[in-house]
Amino acid sequence: DSPKFATNANRVANFTEVVALVQEKIEERSVQQWVTDLRAVGVPCAPINSLEQALDHEQIKARGLITETEHPLMGSMKSVSFPITFNGEARNQILPPPLLGQHSKEVLLEAGYSESDIQDLINIGAIDSTSDPATA
Repeated sequence: DSPKFATNANRVANFTEVVALVQEKIEERSVQQWVTDLRAVGVPCAPINSLEQALDHEQIKARGLITETEHPLMGSMKSVSFPITFNGEARNQILPPPLLGQHSKEVLLEAGYSESDIQDLINIGAIDSTSDPATA
């Protein structure tokens, strides 16, 4: 009922106070209570999850979005997979993230550089061409 909050312009002018009042009210109940009650009256809403909560969400698990790969330096590591599947195919993470320079030669060859041009770039330190993860 306060005139300080009667219009959007007033709420913007008193933004800090508005945020404090809303935060105070939100803290009175759990996230699940707010979501349940807001949905019951037709307000579209969802909780804002922490990264840990999001990665542990039942839907993430059901869709198999977290895959595990073997990295040559870091060992077993988890990563978020591409969220789309085609024709019900399983998600397969074939390669771990590349090492620095691991694919430099291939990329430059595809871009039209010659082997000698690439070697010149390696020799002057312009690119790193770690092609064998075992020697990285």
